[in-house]
Amino acid sequence: MPGKVLSVGDALRNPVRRRIIRYLLEKPGASIRQLSRDLGISLGSISGHIVILERVGLVREERTGNRLRLYVDEKYLLRGGFGMHASLEEWGKGNNIYTA
Repeated sequence: MPGKVLSVGDALRNPVRRRIIRYLLEKPGASIRQLSRDLGISLGSISGHIVILERVGLVREERTGNRLRLYVDEKYLLRGGFGMHASLEEWGKGNNIYTA
């Protein structure tokens, strides 16, 4: 994992983070365990990628009791990032979100 990710573009250069974003766009409110299981990536790796996505403002956490849910941050979407979904599709054209 890179030492510093300074921008949304830097964060989305990583294919795992693009898969996480696509997954959360399709299944908002997923837990880290769900992401790990469905994407076939270790909890430790998913957690590290989530931290980066949160730092650049793409993902936010919501806690309900002891349950943590993850969402693509609508503030980013409102700033014009909605086209990001199309960009993600271009980067991963023909790929299923559950595969590399």
